[in-house]
Amino acid sequence: MNKPQAPTQAQTYCDLYSGETILIKASGKEMLPNKLSALVDNIKSLIANGIHVIFVFGGGDQIDEEWHKTHSEPRKKPDGVGETSEKFLNDGVIPAYTKLREQIESLLPELTVIDPSQIECDIDDSKGLVGIPTEFRIETPQDIAIGFMGHKDEQQLNVNGDDQVRGLVKQFGDQINAVIMLTDIGGVVDDEGKRVNIILSHEMNDDGTHKRIKITGGMKKKLKVGKQILPDIGKFAMTTGSLLQEEIESWRGSGTLCVQTDQLSCSPPNQREIEIFMQVYQDFVASGDFRNRTPNELQEIIDHHFILRIKNSPLGGFSLIPREEEYVEMSVLWSGYLNNGIGKILGEEAKRKFGEMANARTLFALTTPKDHDDVFENFEERVKIIRRFLRYGFSMQGYLKDVRGSYQIKLPKMLKEYDVEKRNPLMFTYRK
Repeated sequence: MNKPQAPTQAQTYCDLYSGETILIKASGKEMLPNKLSALVDNIKSLIANGIHVIFVFGGGDQIDEEWHKTHSEPRKKPDGVGETSEKFLNDGVIPAYTKLREQIESLLPELTVIDPSQIECDIDDSKGLVGIPTEFRIETPQDIAIGFMGHKDEQQLNVNGDDQVRGLVKQFGDQINAVIMLTDIGGVVDDEGKRVNIILSHEMNDDGTHKRIKITGGMKKKLKVGKQILPDIGKFAMTTGSLLQEEIESWRGSGTLCVQTDQLSCSPPNQREIEIFMQVYQDFVASGDFRNRTPNELQEIIDHHFILRIKNSPLGGFSLIPREEEYVEMSVLWSGYLNNGIGKILGEEAKRKFGEMANARTLFALTTPKDHDDVFENFEERVKIIRRFLRYGFSMQGYLKDVRGSYQIKLPKMLKEYDVEKRNPLMFTYRK
């Protein structure tokens, strides 16, 4: 296999998604004038790259604006879903929907707006004239836009955008590659206000809460919907409208990605995934996380690489390189989602693949902590690495220079000849 000449990262990901259908749901805040232009540009770019779009638009802020033009009382929103009376439907929902629909038809002529009469619903009696979609009378779920209205017989209904998403996935899940929900905060944040870049399905509760992270309000409803649709869709993400393209075109993503854990797969990469790994490798060398390899070393890594993915989305990878004396080296373990469960899954997959290798007895990994100016930071870096590999089920042997002096068993040639004066890595092992 020859060393690939990687195209741009954005083009590689667009090629991965070309011909696929992505369902994009935007909240009312993402439809406000100060954000709508960037969102429209991002959607147009996706379509221009051959990606089909189902665009579901919400309108909570716009509905409130229309309602308050003639009414002073606020509306009730239990669990983020507004109660809807006949008056509220006529004075808030319908005028807001009409204005947003006209905007979309003007700004995104590439999409066909599906009329509410094509969206059949049951009525959620606990919330008034609120519909739960049961059927979308659509022949092909591609390059369409759907708003926040539907109907039951002759009655028009207010339909929450998240419920539109759930109904679409239920009916067309096998034709949709991914769901992306756009919100003003761009995804889930933890108790310290930091973005949670990945959530695994087995950590999500049925009510939208999380086993470790505090989830409240509208985000709780989104995760509840996410938990329901993941078995059918495999993955859904949350980000902002301005970062929509980055969520698709960057290996690190831009928001929160939720994945169905039992739908993950791990196998050698295809050509597009090799191109993505090359971009990852270059980024990690630049940041000091990977050492720079010779062309032969890099080719060896590529030839023995595995990719962990959800559908067509790479989440991480590693290489398992056979060495002498029944040793196998685990090298260049990477992910844009470490520290949230993916690292442990990568470690488990590496051990499983190693277990399938005949005449291999010891899996080892070498890693050198980054060198920081601060002594305490250096200590923290070492502790972080040690804890990570212990979580993976490895044993720490110490620094390679010391290991070579104390080992009574044969080591592979590459460990014997490793220049420990130039770089003295920590060594971790896992044995069958």
